[in-house]
Amino acid sequence: IPIRDGPPPPTYVASINGPTLARSGNICSWSAATNIPDAAFQWSVDGAVVSASPEILLSVQSSFTLSLLVSNGQGASASTSIFVSVGTENANCESQ
Repeated sequence: IPIRDGPPPPTYVASINGPTLARSGNICSWSAATNIPDAAFQWSVDGAVVSASPEILLSVQSSFTLSLLVSNGQGASASTSIFVSVGTENANCESQ
C-alpha cells in the first residue's frame, strides 16, 4: 500500500506593483500582491524598513531598491524587490 503524504505545500509568492522609473521629487505609490493568507507586510528602502501596510507612498529623490517581505503567523513567507531608477530624464512614476 503506497503511503501518501498529502498534497505538496503551497508555493507562496509576493510581487510589487508600481513604477520602476521616476523623476526626482515625484511622489510615487507601490502596492503588494500575494497569495499568502492573513498577510503582514514589511517594505524596505535600501534595507531600511519604512512601512508595514499593503501599499506604500514615497517621495523619491534618488535611485533605490524597494524590497517587500510578506509573512503570516502560520510560517508562510515570500519576498521580492525591484530597483527604482530616479533621474531627471525619467517621466513621472513610470512602470517599465
